[in-house]
Order: sequence, then structure tokens, then C-alpha cells
Amino acid sequence: MFACFFFNQLYGQSEVLTSLDPYDLISIPSLKSYEGQTSITVAVIDDGFNLEHETLRKHIFTNPYEIPGNQLDDDGNGYVDDIHGWDIADEDNNASLPEGRDRDFYHGTYISSIILEINKRASNHKTVPINIIPIKVIEDDAHQFYIKNGYLALRYAMTLSPDIICMAWSGGTPSPEEKRLIQEAHSKGILLIASAGNLGNQTVGYPAILPEVFAVAALDTQLHKLPVSNYGQEINISTIGQNLKGAHPLKPNAYFSEDGTSQATAIVAGAAALLLSQKPNSSAEEVKKALTNSTTSFPKNMSYYGGKLGAGILNLSQALSYLEKSNYRDQYHSPFHTRGSIEINRSSLSTQWEINPWGGFHHFTISPDITKIKKPEKHLLDIMVADSVWQSYTFTDLPKKITLPAAKITLQTFPEHFHKKDILDITFSSLPIDSSTLYCKELTHVQLEKGSISDGSGSAPYANYCSCRWLIEAPIGKRVKFNFDFMDTEPNVDYVHLYDGTTAIPEYTIAKFSGTTLPPVVTSRSNKVLIWFVTDGQKNMDGWHLNYELVD
Repeated sequence: MFACFFFNQLYGQSEVLTSLDPYDLISIPSLKSYEGQTSITVAVIDDGFNLEHETLRKHIFTNPYEIPGNQLDDDGNGYVDDIHGWDIADEDNNASLPEGRDRDFYHGTYISSIILEINKRASNHKTVPINIIPIKVIEDDAHQFYIKNGYLALRYAMTLSPDIICMAWSGGTPSPEEKRLIQEAHSKGILLIASAGNLGNQTVGYPAILPEVFAVAALDTQLHKLPVSNYGQEINISTIGQNLKGAHPLKPNAYFSEDGTSQATAIVAGAAALLLSQKPNSSAEEVKKALTNSTTSFPKNMSYYGGKLGAGILNLSQALSYLEKSNYRDQYHSPFHTRGSIEINRSSLSTQWEINPWGGFHHFTISPDITKIKKPEKHLLDIMVADSVWQSYTFTDLPKKITLPAAKITLQTFPEHFHKKDILDITFSSLPIDSSTLYCKELTHVQLEKGSISDGSGSAPYANYCSCRWLIEAPIGKRVKFNFDFMDTEPNVDYVHLYDGTTAIPEYTIAKFSGTTLPPVVTSRSNKVLIWFVTDGQKNMDGWHLNYELVD
């Protein structure tokens, strides 16, 4: 599923948006020169591309090891004449969108243009060394636009060794082999970036939920969580995802705007490309650290999402400065970051670092890395809880992982015990309290022939931000019949969704219900049904109850 919503009016380049420009909210640096002109390649796995759009045409990757039109696989990567990317779905070398379907196959053009826009603004719209590898994953004659070839596209992308792979989509569950492809790409040093998803609940979709992938959630122009954006403790970073202008393939100079986590993912991919172009020797891990550790903290009124929207809000200028100031990276630490790392050395500007994010937390996990410490025998670290020392460590007894139950901790180091080139890298993360599973579980498997299911709160109102699922699995040939006998949810806000199959995608929707009117009796089309209960943070009501039975 693509991670965009709310298709807005098309407009030509000569027309100007009068509202706030969302690009101004990510602090794009103004570069006097695009140093080094190192070419950065970003593989975009998406629906299709207008390679002749004025925004893209000078930035489409050309395979230097392939001879055009000779019908040979010159570079030996298994793809014949892949000069400008590949169409995985139709198995040819034309990643362009099918003729006449520009309103359906618009997403890849749009996402690519956002990636490029960030870099063009940083360079004052001069030529920037960012190349897009277009990889098309939707068939020309498709009628459903669910990504099902994304991982095959990943395999192709790896043959070209891109710096970044942008996956502005989510959904489905990868096979073990597809997960291994993600792991392989990560092991090759490729930065993988993906969307959290647009169901608006506390469930990060695949591939973003995988630990090798940099997961992105979306914010609105007030820097609050975009209502449709998924969230969860697997998120790495959040950034603007509302009303972003980008290219539309209808015409070479057509533009439009949309909302969703696709835009946020493209923003982060563009930011990463800029960092690599300026600091080309940086690894993918160093870029991820720069992006997360330099973030702006969330406002206090976002405390419910503490630990569920990543380290903070993307600040591109600070991220670039973080990469440039290798000796003083500790200065970017904020006590309100819910995850990140602190690089401590003899030149550090402080001896104490507080970790005290807004929101409710079970505990913190601290993972020290002493591989860059020359003499590991001296007193290194105190961990303080409630202003007193909880535990002191020397280099020799410092565990690789420390977990402690606390809502606030302070790390204290001793610079006099550091040699000149010593670096102590401490990674930290927080585990937020999850009210969304107060009454119901994230996923419950059901295999009875008949029974009942409810929101689980009994006589009490259900909780804020529920994201609970039940998967009914019947024998092949059977269907599932549902009969609600109680319904009391906030109308048009808190919904009970029913999906055919095991995946929550629009094409599989059976029905969705909210309000106080009893829903009609409904029957599935298949032998498997996913029930998904989603609530917001406002009005909590008494919930719902249904009975189900299997029918032929």
C-alpha cells in the first residue's frame, strides 16, 4: 500500500501556493557550494515514473556498464539493457508509467521529486549530484495498487549498489526470503528508508518495522502527528508529511500536493542524500545517527506519543552539522530525546547527560560501545536515578546492555579518564507505556467455529489509541458471518474494521462500523477475517460486542 492520502488539485509551475511551505519546516541548509559533487544514487521502488518530467529528467540514473539497445546483459546483473532502472512487474527495462494512466501511476514521480527538491533548495536550485534509480513494481494493466513486488525490486536495486533505497509504502508480511533480502541490503551498507503506514494506529507496517530499516512517521504543518500516520516504538524519526508540493506525471511541468507518510519518507531519503553528498565517506549507520541525534524534540503536548514517533523531528541543518563536528557531537543531545546515542570523548562539552523524555515509560535500555577505548581499566560511567548513583562502571565491567526501570536517568562520565582518541558511544532507547493494549491485545488468533469478540473493556470505556486485532481462521471453503449485538463507539472516529484475509489493505475491506447504531449482519468472502479496532485520543465510549459463526 502506498503511503499517501488526499489527492489535491494539480497546478502548473507558474502557479504559487499561498499557504505555508512545508519544506521550510525541516531546516534545509543553504550551501554556498555543493562540495565534492559526489554522485549519490537513490533507488526509488514505486509504481512508475515520468522520466521526462522537468524535475526528474536530469537526475535519472544511467547504468555506465550497460550498452543501450544491444539486447545483452553487459554488466552481468541478470537484467538486459537496464539503462535507466527496471520494471520488475512487467519484466522489462521500461520504468515509465503506462500511457494514459498518469492519474493512477503518479506516486513514483512524486516521491522522486520530493527527494530532489530538498537537495535543489539546499544548493539554491543549482544542479545537484543526486541520481534516481527508477524501479517500477506495479503492472501496466494493474487495477489494484498494492505493492507486491517490492522485495524483488530490492534484489534488483542491490545489483546497482545504490547509497539509499526509498520504500515509500507499507503493508503485507514478507517471507523469510524477503526478510533475508532486507538483511543483505543492510549488510552491504545501503541505507533503507520506509514508511510507517497510513492506518493512523499504533502498528508500524512492513518493511519499516524491520530492525534494518529506518522507519519514518509523518507530522502535519503544526508539527503534530499527522492523523493518518501510523506510530510505534519502532519508528526512528518523524518529519513533515502534509501538503508537500511535488511533480505529477500528467505533464512535464505538472505539480500537486498530498498528505501521508510517503512524503515524510521521501523527505528523509532526500535529507540522507544531502548528508552523503556533503560527507561521502559517511556510512549508512553514521547518517542514521546524524539524523536521529540532531532532531528537534517534540512539544510537551505530544507526550502521549513519547517513544512512538522516533527520536524527534528531522532538523536537516543540525544533522549536517552533526556529521561535520565529529569531536562535539554530544552537544546535540537533548534530554527529551526518546532514543538515540551519545558520543562522548575527552573534548565533550559536558560530563552529565540527562534522559528525561515527556510521556510514560516502563524503562530505558542503555547499550555502551567501548570498542574505541584505548585502556579499559579506569572508572568510566555512573548511571544516576533520582539524582543518586544507581550503578558505577569501569571499562572492564561495563555490560553491553543495561536495562533499568525508571522514567528519568542521568549518565555521568569522567573525561580525565579518556585518552585523546577514546570514544564512548552510548545508545539508548525507551520503552513507552502502551495504553492501546490495556483491554485488548495487538493480535489474537481465533480458530473456534463460533464465538464472540468484544473490545475487552467490559463495563468500562475503552482506552485511547487502541489498535487491537483478531484474526479468525476457518477451514477452506467456509466463510464467517458476523452479528453485532452492542455498538457504542465515537461516531466517524473510532472504528471496527473487517477485512477479508490477513492483511489490512483497502481492497480487502468487508465493512467498517462506528457510532451507536447496530451494524447489519455481514458475511466474509473468504475463510479468513481480520478484525481491527482503532480509536483516537479523545472521547472513549463503552465499546462493542459481536457474535460470529462459520457458514458455507
